[in-house]
Amino acid sequence: MAKKKPTELWFDAEPLLGAQKKSLLGKAMTPLPGATLSRAQVYALAAFAEANGLDFDAFIRPKQRKTPLPGLVLDGDCEARLLYQDTPRIEFGNHGFRFLLHESDLSPTRRGYIAIRHDLQLPHMFLRSHTPGAMTPLAVASPVVNFLGAFDFERTDPSHTALDAFRERAVILDDLPDAPFKAYLEPGHEDHARSLLAGDAAPHLADLSRSFDIENDGGWLLVYSYFGDISTVDPETWAWAFAAASRMLDVLEVWGADYSAAHLPWRTGRVVKRPKHLDGALRAFAPVMRKLK
Repeated sequence: MAKKKPTELWFDAEPLLGAQKKSLLGKAMTPLPGATLSRAQVYALAAFAEANGLDFDAFIRPKQRKTPLPGLVLDGDCEARLLYQDTPRIEFGNHGFRFLLHESDLSPTRRGYIAIRHDLQLPHMFLRSHTPGAMTPLAVASPVVNFLGAFDFERTDPSHTALDAFRERAVILDDLPDAPFKAYLEPGHEDHARSLLAGDAAPHLADLSRSFDIENDGGWLLVYSYFGDISTVDPETWAWAFAAASRMLDVLEVWGADYSAAHLPWRTGRVVKRPKHLDGALRAFAPVMRKLK
């Protein structure tokens, strides 16, 4: 029987068809820590990357590579990384695991990320989304499994992270009307940050913050998902990820970047909702789990 081709996709998803896990056991294990891609899925992702003008790396440590990736969250291992190496440099990847009890945050510790490099002079900002992290029952169980020591997924000392240290010294902008995030920034850049977070960039940032924490660190704009992997063999997830990266580019263009010469076949003007299978089922616990001290 011929495989059904996804409809209404503006990018080439053909290499991913048939690569998804079909067994009930495979589907059940997907949200758990340690779920990895099969060899066939790695090949499918590599072919998908090539078909859409990207390159593929199965595994990389962002702080140890030739050009380290900054950011307050990516302090561990990154897996299944797809990247566009021209201008702008863009990465889609999955970040490893950490148990974040010290942040009063018991949301799943496996995250996807998108990172875009730019040449703008911007302050260091971290926009913590007010949207609760999505949770499936198995994803909620994952930090418990980690805590009990059944698996060792700790990438850093969980007692005090780089994000903790930044928030301790940061200024909080509490005068942004209706902002769907809490804005932390390095002291001395308040006026510049207010101008960046308002105006035409505001609706794009609001759209992104429904699913991501947002950070600008040096010459990189990064977003971090609380909904599991971004780099997957699921075309629906890639539609959402490509739309999110497109909104990031929109933000950077509002801030002064020029990407008119960039060849980005996956860029889109449409708003794509997060796939329903990433939404989770335990939202009643979410406000408690995402509460900040």
